[in-house]
Amino acid sequence: MLAPNLAGVYVLIEGDRPIYVGRSDTCLLRRLVAHEHRVRSSHVVWALRPGPVHAYLAECHWYHRLGGREMLINERHPASPGGGWTCPFCDAQLADARAAVANLAGIANDDGPVEPTDGRAA
Repeated sequence: MLAPNLAGVYVLIEGDRPIYVGRSDTCLLRRLVAHEHRVRSSHVVWALRPGPVHAYLAECHWYHRLGGREMLINERHPASPGGGWTCPFCDAQLADARAAVANLAGIANDDGPVEPTDGRAA
């Protein structure tokens, strides 16, 4: 069961297709209960995060990983929680930063934990 007053990120799923990625910086439970697309979704996947920045980074990761506005019904890119944070997943040149942020946010890729590269050939 999801406790109140915890930050987190979620993906709404319709059948077998992710349709929406979002977050709550203050209460994930309240956000999910009141979500405008909840009735459309058949499943929800969620993860708690230690605070707004971690929730934002995880939301950005899943938003881009699942295809952004081209594949999701999200009307806009995830909003920054403030404090100068920008999406590290928007620039393809930032692979190391994306990997480091994904690790910071507690996100793993399909092959296990995300590992930054040093640019050298193996």
